[in-house]
Amino acid sequence: MRAKGKKKAKPVPSRGFATRAMVPVLLFAAVVCLGALAASIHNQSPSPAVKQPLPRKPTDARDLKSSAEYPNVKGLKGFVPYTLTPTGSFPHDETCFTQGLLYKDGYLYESAGLYDKSDIRRVDAATGEVLQKVPMGKEYFGEGLTEVVLDGRPEFWQLTWHEKVIVAYEATPEMRYIRTMKNLPRTTTGELWGICNNGTHLFVTDGSEKLEVWSIAEEPKRVAVLTVLEETPQGERKPRKRLNELECLPPASPDQGWTDLLLNVWYSDEILRVSGTTGAVLERFDLSGIYKRTSQHDVLNGIAYDAATQALYITGKLWSKMYTYKLSHATD
Repeated sequence: MRAKGKKKAKPVPSRGFATRAMVPVLLFAAVVCLGALAASIHNQSPSPAVKQPLPRKPTDARDLKSSAEYPNVKGLKGFVPYTLTPTGSFPHDETCFTQGLLYKDGYLYESAGLYDKSDIRRVDAATGEVLQKVPMGKEYFGEGLTEVVLDGRPEFWQLTWHEKVIVAYEATPEMRYIRTMKNLPRTTTGELWGICNNGTHLFVTDGSEKLEVWSIAEEPKRVAVLTVLEETPQGERKPRKRLNELECLPPASPDQGWTDLLLNVWYSDEILRVSGTTGAVLERFDLSGIYKRTSQHDVLNGIAYDAATQALYITGKLWSKMYTYKLSHATD
């Protein structure tokens, strides 16, 4: 019998007991944290898998001739092969996410992409110095660039990626904004990538194997949709996807009955010569090693041509160099 007034003391748990009691709580917390981390990782948008080319030596100073003889040029009236002869290089703004390029009156005009960083800029074609920039709205991702003449007025037309509009500027060194064109034909992918024109029609790419042909108007209309097909010497016909930046060229001969296009294939070092009438690949130029890549983003993506001097300007996204070539015909 307990003595009156005295209470039995409660046992004090040992330190070891407290530690053992906390183990389930700590394990539960660890499981919850790991689960949250796994969910976070799963919900992140993974970077697209990109096949990186093997490192190659820089292209040496040799003429780049067509790397293949295509059956579809045999008997093609007016066909004359091209040769690209390296002539030099100069600095390029390595922060510029190049999406489009054109030459006019001693300057290069360049379309820079990325949201909140897109602009159209004027660049000295001899030194690479950026002389002026006109920013786009933060909601736009700049893409291809071309100069058109509409009702006698020269204008620069800059594509946008997902926004699917064309922003028009005065084709002057000041590049003053004119208007935004919204009523455009819908492309295969619903996106706008590259653009050039031959004076009567626009040629537009969307990252697929399709080449859109539109009228030149304040509200362009679709005239045709071509599939760019490469025909190998073995007779295989395969569509060339990921068509990106492009440049329209004047006829290589008086008998040529089509518009020549130079097209860059995204994530490759190839430039294709394509018929703007049929979509057939006429020649293919391999520029492997022209620039040493450091990431999956800094890919070849800028082609401009000066017909007066036959100078071809080539650069890429985030490149520190602009390369120049002479684009000559085999008969020159």
